[in-house]
Amino acid sequence: MPATQDPITASSAGVHRTRAPGRLAYIRRPPPLLARTRTNRCTFASKGTRTPEERKANSAMADDNQPRQPVTTKTTQRGENDRLEYAVSSMQGYRRNMEDAHAAFEDFDVPTATSFFGVYDGHGGPDVSMYCARHLHLEIRKHPEFTNNLPTAVDGAFSRMDQMMTTDEGRRELTRYWDRKLTLKDMLLRCACFEDHPGPIEVGSTACVALIRGNQIIVGNAGDCRCVLSRNRQAIVLTTDHKPSVLAERQRILNAGHFVEVTQGVSRVDNEIAVARSIGDMRYKSNIALPPALQALTCAPEIRSENITDDAEFLVMACDGVWDVVDNQGFIDYIHLLLAAVPAMNLGEVCEALLDEFVERSRDNMTVLLVRFKHNAQAPDVPEDELPGVQQEDQSTDDELPGVQQEDQSTDDELPGVQQDQSTDDELPGVQQEDQSTDDELPGVQQEDQNTNDELPGAQQEDQSTDDELQSKKMKAPFELELSAGASCSR
Repeated sequence: MPATQDPITASSAGVHRTRAPGRLAYIRRPPPLLARTRTNRCTFASKGTRTPEERKANSAMADDNQPRQPVTTKTTQRGENDRLEYAVSSMQGYRRNMEDAHAAFEDFDVPTATSFFGVYDGHGGPDVSMYCARHLHLEIRKHPEFTNNLPTAVDGAFSRMDQMMTTDEGRRELTRYWDRKLTLKDMLLRCACFEDHPGPIEVGSTACVALIRGNQIIVGNAGDCRCVLSRNRQAIVLTTDHKPSVLAERQRILNAGHFVEVTQGVSRVDNEIAVARSIGDMRYKSNIALPPALQALTCAPEIRSENITDDAEFLVMACDGVWDVVDNQGFIDYIHLLLAAVPAMNLGEVCEALLDEFVERSRDNMTVLLVRFKHNAQAPDVPEDELPGVQQEDQSTDDELPGVQQEDQSTDDELPGVQQDQSTDDELPGVQQEDQSTDDELPGVQQEDQNTNDELPGAQQEDQSTDDELQSKKMKAPFELELSAGASCSR
């Protein structure tokens, strides 16, 4: 009896093995109308054989990738020390999964007085962004140049992330992050599509970090997260968006053997990923003839240093879900508006208000991190009677008392603003006298040509039996003339 033709073998399904009579068939890939997409979902994808019903089902499944209503639950964190205060808030928004992560430590390294802030925007899953939020700042602190050369430490830590994730331990940790975020529906879809965990091959994350040490900000960025400084209410952009549309980035992608395609106005590497630098995404870093910095996608950060001046108000960091709907200056202006309208509002409430403002315009996850500087905490008060350590703001002549800040002098023979604790009247107030041999000498003050007490203008004398007539004849103009001739009292 001739064997009947196996219906699976006769169909156009993707079958790697045919079954012998009485044995099961082994299907190595999904049936013909099912295919994998980058969203890890099964959609109808056979070309040329779609019916209107299939196209309608495909459209419905694509729309299901984003919820009908945004998830507005926020995760907010706050902290402060004597130099700054910060807050960070994140929201899932219209995305079906939350792929953003962040890390913030106001006292990251106490011996060097260093603070750390980082925002990570994942794509393809939350694995790499969560991995960076847990390990990147630690690798920066472990770097041998952390104390003396922060930019070198930041650059080395970014490269270290790609190396760590490709180890067995790194893959196991990434798998835990992936499984923790999966819903039952996601698990069923993965089983239906015969998918394993993609790991760092398919998943990646952009990263933007800022370290504050003393009066310096060190910013490292790879991707399209952004860091902006508000200085005198003006937006100072400290990062560059690494997009495939940028000439230098596109040239590197082409040299690595990949291509850039523009779809609906968005440039994408191999028509898939919309950033030119990221951590992870190892399938774009597989050209063995090129170093890591010259791969199609590189994790090498762009590093910039900026000083914190007295007119610097705050620093804001956010993922592209925020910057896609607001420009730099508009964002800074809106933050100033919130702070001025409600002075009692803390930074956490400001970040949450920003997310509520942008949620209807953005279709991505959103994270906002705000750092406000405390300038008054950097200059402790010093008592006026302690001459050492007092900052001198204005010294018009060389014969003024050194180390004493002089603000106002109403008369020529007084030194106001200086605490006087002298026992005799013939001593200049505010000047500590170490040696007094005679009553008519003024030790501690440089005397150029003064031999008697009669020639000391501005000094109050109690006993004037013979000099009263001479002193009463002195007018204001001759007195000022003597001052210009070398008297030690400053005006």
